[in-house]
Amino acid sequence: MLRNLPCGFTRNDLLEILDHEGFAGVDGYDFVYVPIDFKRGLCKGYSFVNMVAVEHLQRLVEVFDGYNRWSRSSTKVCQASMSHTQGLTANIERYQNSPVMCDAVPDIFKPALFVGKRQVPFPAPTRTLPQVALNL
Repeated sequence: MLRNLPCGFTRNDLLEILDHEGFAGVDGYDFVYVPIDFKRGLCKGYSFVNMVAVEHLQRLVEVFDGYNRWSRSSTKVCQASMSHTQGLTANIERYQNSPVMCDAVPDIFKPALFVGKRQVPFPAPTRTLPQVALNL
């Protein structure tokens, strides 16, 4: 979990920074989610990143705990920590049937899966999802 992300931060901003810091590719991340406040249309200030290999998790924490070299002007200092949801399967199960996956939510606001540097489709929900009210 990465906390204290800048206001207005997006999943694409985080992907750009992760790639720039050397986390792209086969040994990098396979899940990234930047929750959005749908009433304001802004990042809630934190994100979830799942690393493919556990040995890269320590490097992620080392790089991002105290990180402040944002792509946009911000005085925020990132805090990196372990999340309560661990592993790709657990993250998919947590969000697959979440309201954030409904059709009304733009893809950029949804969790994303990756194989190497390529984004792949998220598994379809297994039940009818409640609709999210968007004010974007």
